[in-house]
Amino acid sequence: MASRTEFEAALDEDVGRVQDGLDGPLGDPGAQLKGAARTLCACACTAGKETGAAIRDLTVDQPVTALLVAALTGFLAALLWTRR
Repeated sequence: MASRTEFEAALDEDVGRVQDGLDGPLGDPGAQLKGAARTLCACACTAGKETGAAIRDLTVDQPVTALLVAALTGFLAALLWTRR
């Protein structure tokens, strides 16, 4: 069963699509842009949640790999930071 936030993201995406298509090609460009932005935000929210769940599952299943990736990421970030 979908959680409340997943339902809200899907609903927001559908509302954005309806809002984008409601005015048609000759309608209000502001409303179309608002609908497209709402759809994009809902898709980004859904993708972020799925990515977070995948990372959480990977961390639980392979903690050593997750630790090595985090350490490497931190090391590379420190190298980039000090080169500024």
